Amino acid sequence: METRIKELLEKKGISSAELSRRIGVTKATVSNLITGKTSPSVDTLNRIAEVLEVPFWQLFANPDDIIDRKQFVCPHCGKPIEVEVNLK
Repeated sequence: METRIKELLEKKGISSAELSRRIGVTKATVSNLITGKTSPSVDTLNRIAEVLEVPFWQLFANPDDIIDRKQFVCPHCGKPIEVEVNLK
């Protein structure tokens, strides 16, 4: 699973060691998450998003790839992907 964890760490000025400490996992685990060797649990992803102070979805999609708040751009073909949001 490809994530933007490394990019977000650099942007926020947080080291992988600091992230590992703050989410309660080993440095090796964070390294494996960054390189895609292991897939994180939803709980781990939520903790990472909290530490990085970003919405969960930003671990996967770059805000620049969003056409509007209802469309994403496919990273493979570049076509928009529409997402319906039910707020009820």
